[in-house]
Amino acid sequence: MKWIAWALMLSAFSVLAEEWHAVDVWGYAPPRNSYKEPRAVVAPFPDTSSQISSMAFLTTTNAPEMTGNLYGGTITTEFEIRTWNSPVFFLHTSTPGLPPNVRLFFTTTTQPYRVDQANRNETAYWWTWGEWVCLAPGRYRLQAPVAAGWWSDALGHRASDPAYSPAFKAAASQVRQIGFSFGGGYFFDVGVGVTDPNTSAEFRILFYRVSRDRLTGRGNQATVY
Repeated sequence: MKWIAWALMLSAFSVLAEEWHAVDVWGYAPPRNSYKEPRAVVAPFPDTSSQISSMAFLTTTNAPEMTGNLYGGTITTEFEIRTWNSPVFFLHTSTPGLPPNVRLFFTTTTQPYRVDQANRNETAYWWTWGEWVCLAPGRYRLQAPVAAGWWSDALGHRASDPAYSPAFKAAASQVRQIGFSFGGGYFFDVGVGVTDPNTSAEFRILFYRVSRDRLTGRGNQATVY
């Protein structure tokens, strides 16, 4: 039992902060990217004074424990949103719909997300459909099976649609990038920032776990702290 505990401890710290990267909807990094604290990966939300004024994705590509064949597994994450001086979150869209929010995301490419590429290759990019959290101070948990009923692609097609289920299964079987997406209105990917440079907010990953139990029939998971 000791070697099992030791293996789990090693996997828990296998993802370093520099392996998580934030980008906007066009693949550009905000002025302050993610960094490591003793028990969290921290990503500040940019403000309107920055040239890159939103964070649309926070992902990792360098985590073999959390990529590859995830089909039939489960993604579980816990995170915290901290704010100072009562910031107002804003979206790069004027469409009605959902408030600024965060949801789970994965793709089959290691390249930074770009909306034009996603629109041309929609079934390489997948978001949780109904599992999301409104951006507000607090500590939250998101969990979603990597199964067709929970995800939709870059153009909004549900993985449960028989026309798109095979593409979802193929993508979920070859995940190369995984993490979070920030959006609102009608869109999952437009990015979120804060309106006033005198205020601030940060997104803190407390853990991000991929369990492949349903796929492999054994306990095979990794956790990032």
